[in-house]
Amino acid sequence: MQQLKSSKTAALVMGLLLLAIIALGVTFSSAQAQQGNIILTGNQVVTAICQGRRLQTTRISDTEIRLTCLPNLATATPRPATATPIPPTATVNSPTATPNPPTATPVLPTATVIPPTGTATAHPSATATAQPGPTSTPVAAPNQPCPEWVHNRHVTTGPDGQSYPTWHPPVDPLYGCYFTHDHGVDPRTSSVNGTLPAFGYVGTQGGFAEPHAGFKVFVFECGESGDQGTNRVAARFVMHMGTSGVMRYHMPFHSVHYSARACDGSWEIDIMGMADFGTAIGSICGPRTGRDFSTLGCASAGNPQDAYEIWTGTLQINHPNDPYIGLFQSRAYVVLSPAVFDPVTTVNPNDIHQIIYTSDIVYPGQYNPLSAQSPFRGCKMEAYHGPVSLNNAGRPQTYVTDVFGNIIPGAQPGTAGTLTQIISSVRVDGSNSNASVNGTQFKKVFDQCNPYIVPPN
Repeated sequence: MQQLKSSKTAALVMGLLLLAIIALGVTFSSAQAQQGNIILTGNQVVTAICQGRRLQTTRISDTEIRLTCLPNLATATPRPATATPIPPTATVNSPTATPNPPTATPVLPTATVIPPTGTATAHPSATATAQPGPTSTPVAAPNQPCPEWVHNRHVTTGPDGQSYPTWHPPVDPLYGCYFTHDHGVDPRTSSVNGTLPAFGYVGTQGGFAEPHAGFKVFVFECGESGDQGTNRVAARFVMHMGTSGVMRYHMPFHSVHYSARACDGSWEIDIMGMADFGTAIGSICGPRTGRDFSTLGCASAGNPQDAYEIWTGTLQINHPNDPYIGLFQSRAYVVLSPAVFDPVTTVNPNDIHQIIYTSDIVYPGQYNPLSAQSPFRGCKMEAYHGPVSLNNAGRPQTYVTDVFGNIIPGAQPGTAGTLTQIISSVRVDGSNSNASVNGTQFKKVFDQCNPYIVPPN
């Protein structure tokens, strides 16, 4: 058995059957009765002729027909004179379809596919008569990029009951194919919140669309050591931070979902919203604004340390009846600072719409910036969390807010366009809640780079 393949068709050859694919045609050559099944994986026209012999067609299924060339008869009727002449240039013998005829049978003239005519051609059933369409399902293969349908299997249900994309590992565990972007740490490893996050849920409630590849997960556990000492707040935060596009240069709001618990068990929160990271564009070389990028004029050839990006933003939960909305007067607030050592793009402060690939600045001419070999793929990160402040003593633990953290009195959880926030009924001053032993923040490095990542990421 041999198998011939093209991008939209596959033909199964059985026994001593010769199949040649010529301008959507099939030809048979043998003195004996031969047959073959044609499997139509895409819509197409198949034209077959038996070089003057009888052609029998049998429909096997909606996608498969059987063509049979019966033996020559002494009284076989020749083709009518009106048949279309056989163009000498139309004869093609596929090198992969060479038959193995019985040694006792002399070689017969090669059958030739001709254009459809009224009497000399046989057509499969009408169900296969159409041009090829994008109906074929790409195959998922180990060690190859995953087709979109594999990626679309990784979903979870959001608080609104809708299906959302979620975290997935670098390599699909079922098919062995790989994904070309990364979402950070496996959220299921978090001791605070081990559920799969609904990427895009927060933004959807406020009409914000955030590119999928930019969602990252950071996990902190009690007792971990860092530059500021030992972590004292177990936390998981999910936020959108991509470094490939220019939208981030003028987009102050990015979705955040922060779940945290004090390691001594005294408080916990589970809040989400569009956190405010400001609009100023700072530079690692200065001036620093709290939203600092790898900038043209700072990042330079051979100096990757200057190609660094860090954002600092806050997520606050405020009640309209509270007299003050400062950080320590909010019902709850948290400061988060994600950072990237290898941002895909560098900003031109004089033209923030210009796309400048960081690898072209630091290593000019050495790398394709959109390849897996680029040293700048947005996958080596670090993140700070804290301080956390709670001003909620004697107050409810559950609030319903808009996407910016403004409490909506009387709104019920699940109301369209709202988010539900959980805050312990305690007061914790952010200046004293130290996320680490020696400071109000705790920093951790998250190097998620792997051989499969290709920008955007």
